[in-house]
Order: sequence, then C-alpha cells, then structure tokens
Amino acid sequence: MSFVFAEKHFDESLKIELFSISCDTKIIPDNYSNLNFSKQQMHSINKWGIIKSTILSPDLCISFAGNNIKYAGILFNTLFEIGSLDTNEVQRIALDIHKNAESIDDIEFIISSFNDDKFNICCIKNQEIYYDCKSCYIGSPKAYSFFRSKNKINDISTAFADTVNGCPDNSVGGFPIRVIYGIDEQSFVYAYSRSFTSCRSVIVKQGEAIPFFLSGSDGGFSYEINDCGIDNVLLSVDQIEHQVLYSRSNRSSDADIDNINLSGLMLPMEVYNDNGVWKRYS
Repeated sequence: MSFVFAEKHFDESLKIELFSISCDTKIIPDNYSNLNFSKQQMHSINKWGIIKSTILSPDLCISFAGNNIKYAGILFNTLFEIGSLDTNEVQRIALDIHKNAESIDDIEFIISSFNDDKFNICCIKNQEIYYDCKSCYIGSPKAYSFFRSKNKINDISTAFADTVNGCPDNSVGGFPIRVIYGIDEQSFVYAYSRSFTSCRSVIVKQGEAIPFFLSGSDGGFSYEINDCGIDNVLLSVDQIEHQVLYSRSNRSSDADIDNINLSGLMLPMEVYNDNGVWKRYS
C-alpha cells in the first residue's frame, strides 16, 4: 500500500518555515501494471519500484499511496489535458478521483504547494480532504505506527528510512525518497542523501566499533540519491556499475514514452553515463 509522510515546521534558528515529504519506492504489480507497462519497464519497476512523489512545478508536488496506481496516472493525465496546475483545481480533481475509486484503499493523495510564501499540505484520504495540515501521512497504518515509534528516538529522516527498511508491512520498502523546498532554488526539489543498508546482524561489546557489512555476499550495499532537476532523480548504488534514473519523461522502452496512462509517474530506467549523456543500460 506504500507509505508517505509530510510535515512542515517553523525553524527558530533560520526564522523560516521548512517542509519535507518522504515516500518509499516499493510497488506490488497489479493488472493495471501488467497492461500498461512494457516488459522492459515492468522489469525495471520490479527491481527498483517507483518514486511516489512527483514535482509538477516548482510550487507543486503530488504524492500518492494505495493499492492501484492507475488512479495516480489518471490524475496526472487529467491535469496535463486541462493544462492547469491551479492548487484548488488539483485538490478538487484529486478528491473526485479518490471518492470514485473502486475501493477506499485504492488511492490517497498528499498535495503540497507553496503560495504567497506559505506551504500548504493537503491530505486526501478516508473520503475526506484535510487542508493546511502541519503533518500527515497516507498509505499503511502499520508503517505509520512503526514510524512513530522510531521518531521518538530518531530524527524524521532516520525514522522514515528505518520504517522503509524494517516495518512489518511488506507492501512498504525500497528506498526512502525525500522532497524538500530548496531555499536557493526557490522550488520543490528531491533531497540529496547517501546511505547504506547492511542485512547482516552482529553483536558487539560496549565501546567496540560497529562493523558495517556492505558486500553483496553479506546482503549489504551503499547508495546515493541526487536530483537532476524536478523531472529526474538519479540513484547510484556503489556495488553496481550502472545507475538508475527515475524520470517523468525518460522510459525503459520507446513503447512507454507515448503512453498517456503513465503521465507524471516517476518510473525507473537503468542507465549509464556516456560522455555526459545518460543512455539506457541493457
């Protein structure tokens, strides 16, 4: 079902309001996925998932969670067809899609906007729309409960990463992706991060250094996430030679490029750098 968490707060030291929204990348294929994605794209999605926060403009970010991603595609395609990113219109259309989905758990949205020097977090779930939230979540209640327990002892980024890696809901997983509002960029941006995952447990005595096992045989790896503009996010895993580009426009197959049902979705494509140009990796 996924897990997405958003919050805003006033930073006393900087004297400004700060914003962040985090999502996982795991997706469980369904009939919609099998019908709308090419075999190449489906192969990449099964390996790398999708990013469930899409930055549509410097001042608008739409995040989604649920059991059927076709409704996210419907929202993005509708917005592109009408040619409007007006926040009120986006909220109205998203609520209508949520209410008319086959199941209440099929799709939920968080619509984040920045207007008149103010962040607005709008949450759409439970057949309702909640305006101007200070914090909210969509997706798995189990993941949210786990996240809250971790957030008591860790900062939000660490707690969210721990939730993606270890919460009891197996529909949540993949990589933690965070969107913030960049002060210098004056835009929503995908936040840089560098992390590691070590699947091997170890017991150490008090005062001893903790060893980190990052080899493939230990099930460990390290990775880096870089934004490449609001349309693209680059995932680099140190243990493999190629990278993964999540994108609104680049696709793993030419057949997916013109598929309007995939509009706005941040889909993965394995790539390599050829003299500064990203090319599909095969």
